Amino acid sequence: MLILPLIITYLISKATLMDVDTSAEKLFLQFQGALSYMLETQIVRNISEDVSFNLYTRKNPQVAQILPPTYPSLLPLSYFNPKLKCYFVIHGYTDHKHREIIARLRQVLNNAEDSNVIVVDWGRLAAFMYLQAVDNTVPVGTYVGQFLSLLEQNNYIDLRNIHMIGHSLGAHISGIAGAYVGGRVGRITGLDPAGPLFELLEERDESVSLDKSDALFVDVIHTDAEEFGITKPIGHADFYPNEGTSPQPGCNNILTSVSCSHIRSVLFYTESVINEYPFEARRCNVTGSGDPCLQEKPVHMGHHLSPESRGIYFLETNAEPPFAKRQTTQKCQD
Repeated sequence: MLILPLIITYLISKATLMDVDTSAEKLFLQFQGALSYMLETQIVRNISEDVSFNLYTRKNPQVAQILPPTYPSLLPLSYFNPKLKCYFVIHGYTDHKHREIIARLRQVLNNAEDSNVIVVDWGRLAAFMYLQAVDNTVPVGTYVGQFLSLLEQNNYIDLRNIHMIGHSLGAHISGIAGAYVGGRVGRITGLDPAGPLFELLEERDESVSLDKSDALFVDVIHTDAEEFGITKPIGHADFYPNEGTSPQPGCNNILTSVSCSHIRSVLFYTESVINEYPFEARRCNVTGSGDPCLQEKPVHMGHHLSPESRGIYFLETNAEPPFAKRQTTQKCQD
């Protein structure tokens, strides 16, 4: 039974090399998920063994402290400081807390601000075939939401002081967690939220995907729309750098352009925390007419975005770091 996915992987890679419609890669991803759903026998039995809350602060920037999600009385024994802002960083499909892009993001957050950075590691449950990983987002998101609720009940956090940053499936986990506490989290940033099964299937319940009701402010950066990332705007402010599609500038390898573009959202956000020049973006009409973006003061995509920002924004980036560049009049997406 394992031969079939390998054969299809080979055929898709050959089709890609022959410049066949890139939607084949997306179709394969969905087929792979459907097949895994039929074959998968492992289920989430004890989520506390598969999900961990890893605290990093300026006192322990390299080695995480594992927070006990069901014993809040032990929290004072850690470096967690209730007076500081708290970030939750949640990785995506097939990733884990040690992935370089995740490690770099939590490092720059700690460097930029004295804060609590909690990396939610659900790597064991993200390593399944895609459809099973999608199903796992519901119990994982609920588990994170329960942790938030417990912290609030014991006066360790003010939900308004929580900023959740999720990539790919991690963005939807953030949304589920935010919904669990009634959308009272201060901010959720979705970094190229996963698209397959969340956008293409109309019957997919919005309660298990990120939307603007999940936090007081939801901003989204789209870099791989119509492929691994979601296309439609789902936040209070949605950003489409380089029109939000693959290949992003610098992602020119035909074999990796889609995954490279999917990861670009994380790289853009990480740079926005500490970059010298901001990612200037302009709000655009949503008619798709190609008219210039509205001539208003630009906003800064990423970490320093004003929570008052609303609408759909476009911008251009460089192909390599530093990605941010000074903007001129930007054309809206055709």
